[in-house]
Amino acid sequence: MDGLRGVSIICVVLYHLGLESFGGGFVGVDIFFVISGFVITNLIYKQVKNNEFSFLNFYSRRVRRLLPAMLFTLSLTLCVSFFILSPQHFERMGGTLIASLFAVSNFYFIGEVGYFDVGVTFKPLLHTWSLGVEEQFYLIWPAVLLFIVRTKNTPLRIAVISAASIASLISLAASWYFGDSKSAFFFTPFRIYEFYFGILLVFLPDFHLKNIYREVIFLIGASLIVLTVMFVDLTASHVSTYAFISALGAAAVIFSNNPNVTGILLRNRAIVFVGKISYSLYLIHWPVFVLISYYYFTPVDQLSAPAIFISLALSIFMYFYIERPFRYKANSSAYNHFSKIMPAAAIAISVLAAHAWQTDGWTWRFYDSKHNNIMDYVENSRLQSNENFEKHNVVDKNIWSNGKTNVLIIGDSHADDMLNALTSVDNNRARFNFRKLFFTEDCFRDDNYKPSPVHKILIAASIRGNRIDDTQECHERRLAVAKDYYLLNSDIIVFANNIPVLGVGRVPNYIKFIRELSDAKIVLFGINKLPYDPPTLLLVKPDNQNINTVMFGMDRSEIIQVNAFLESVADKTAIPFFNDQLYTCPAKTGECLILHDGKLLFDDDNHWSIDGERYFGKLITNLGILSDDS
Repeated sequence: MDGLRGVSIICVVLYHLGLESFGGGFVGVDIFFVISGFVITNLIYKQVKNNEFSFLNFYSRRVRRLLPAMLFTLSLTLCVSFFILSPQHFERMGGTLIASLFAVSNFYFIGEVGYFDVGVTFKPLLHTWSLGVEEQFYLIWPAVLLFIVRTKNTPLRIAVISAASIASLISLAASWYFGDSKSAFFFTPFRIYEFYFGILLVFLPDFHLKNIYREVIFLIGASLIVLTVMFVDLTASHVSTYAFISALGAAAVIFSNNPNVTGILLRNRAIVFVGKISYSLYLIHWPVFVLISYYYFTPVDQLSAPAIFISLALSIFMYFYIERPFRYKANSSAYNHFSKIMPAAAIAISVLAAHAWQTDGWTWRFYDSKHNNIMDYVENSRLQSNENFEKHNVVDKNIWSNGKTNVLIIGDSHADDMLNALTSVDNNRARFNFRKLFFTEDCFRDDNYKPSPVHKILIAASIRGNRIDDTQECHERRLAVAKDYYLLNSDIIVFANNIPVLGVGRVPNYIKFIRELSDAKIVLFGINKLPYDPPTLLLVKPDNQNINTVMFGMDRSEIIQVNAFLESVADKTAIPFFNDQLYTCPAKTGECLILHDGKLLFDDDNHWSIDGERYFGKLITNLGILSDDS
């Protein structure tokens, strides 16, 4: 198994480095789940058959196997984060650490998914979600397996086996049905079938296959893994389908039982050693990648050499001096000594993390005056922006019919920013009425969406339509918009949304829906987004670094990709498009306009500050975006 573990961890690490040729490397975790299902079930089954199994011994082994290296990783991450993470990110890291220690971090990250989610590059313990999934599964499965093996009630045994099999099938179907959901990615029930693949291998009869057949099975399994790792990426649709293919490939490789020729790929010393240190490497590599990238404000793929070196050095140290002593020397004096320290260490880091989590990330770590000035500015900026929005957002139909040009701004919180920006210009307030309508692209289909095989079956059976807009909530939302007085009596309609890369395909139908309701002039704005939160960057960067230059050097490829697609939509539909990235981060200057004349133009990574609203409001007005001939 060590060879296959080695392949899995290599896939995960290279994927986290951002290598394009390993765009599907995230499936390494799915392979781990299959391996785990096989190894743990095989261990329990043999012990039960030999009357050697006990829950105390089983969970004691799990603790010795997992906890020491986990505690080391969490302690080291907490210590390093103390010195470099901003209060915002250190606060959230504290919450994640507690969740990781108690094997529930996958639920923690489900709770963070959404509009206010912190970017993954700011989460040094994000990878612990998979360990949470694994431990949650093994809270239940040993008892189920013990019952299946020991019960003498044959009908009941068959019923339990059938229930477990059905649960696995439901897990597989659900993963295909909801699998592109970020929440489903972290949720244990969607992973059960992967463990079950490994479990089934334990109970398959020995077919005594000739080596040639085992060679073929190995090659098929390895090909499926290579296919998903090398030719898929996480931005593709049906990620769950590729996870299934890789899990099936892993099961085939295990079933082939180390064939004579091709099996050498997984039993050579190098890959076996990587497999032996895979747990430590998995634990430590992501905190190293995140923290080194955070410290240098540089994407980790540009720091790959030091990131890999540090990760390997630490994982080798952890394997020989933490993992092995606790795992294989349970009766040694050193183990007995450290086993007494572990509970105290766990309590200590839990208390520290909880305190950081509940006290705003220990703001005292930074100069109080610097932190307070930045945070006070952000708070006052948001208060002023909210006041301006309430003041200038028209809520009276009589005002909408006062003879001025009516401008309806459709979108999410970016529409609030846009309304504030445009109303910050005196001449605009004299000429236009402004109103915001909350309505996003979420309720529209992506015409390029290709249903997965199971999804097609569900569509044919009329269980679920192939469009996201088939939900009752979306029908009601569109109906309300279609009757909206302000929309039906608008002269100009502005789209301003924070559209994710996976949502851009819905924009054409989003715009089409509005065009069919109104003859008003339509203007489409690009996404107003940055790769990093400017207030946080101001706080943690050295004073001698230019924040505008630092921001420009960060990875903005996804932002550029979204705006390029939106511009193509605008060209095809013959509507004006404003790409504020051309003015926020102009290529000719090599800087992003974060600080301008000493004023901070952004409250966070995707919202203008009060000064930013004034600056961009004047810029948009001077460019004539709202004029009749634009």
